[in-house]
Amino acid sequence: MNDSEKKKKKTEFEKLVEKNYKGRTTERISNGSLEHAKILVKYLFRLAIEEKQDVKIMTGSLQADFYDNFSAEAKNLLNQGNRISVISLCQPKCGRFFDAVKENPRGSIAIAGEKMESIPHFVLVGNSAYRLETDDYRKSAIGVFNNTDVGSFLAEMFDETQNEIQQVA
Repeated sequence: MNDSEKKKKKTEFEKLVEKNYKGRTTERISNGSLEHAKILVKYLFRLAIEEKQDVKIMTGSLQADFYDNFSAEAKNLLNQGNRISVISLCQPKCGRFFDAVKENPRGSIAIAGEKMESIPHFVLVGNSAYRLETDDYRKSAIGVFNNTDVGSFLAEMFDETQNEIQQVA
């Protein structure tokens, strides 16, 4: 696949994400590449800002090369009064996203590393829009803009994990 074909596929994927974002559909969007993940998370942050929703992130590591792409959106969301809560398995390295969340009183970062061996990886907006990695080894994931059943489950899992970390700490 040449560069032109790759850009065309990315454009097709972004059109699919944008269509589902605008329609707040329940369609599952399969994604696995780093570029697809960036596109989906960009639209999740856009949704969070527009609808004034909190964001919860559970990740193996808060990779600056990925999350720094959303540092401006994070600042915007936090400054409009919403929360960004992060649970990371590993201690994050400094980066613009990490700094934006850490330095704002509505941002929180918890490290699960000493208390847990693994955690699911997802970005959740409110209780219905998310990107959830379904297989970390194969780097496959799904994204949805309107599924309160799964979204509420992820929110509950996040809150329980956060409470567990705080109780052990």
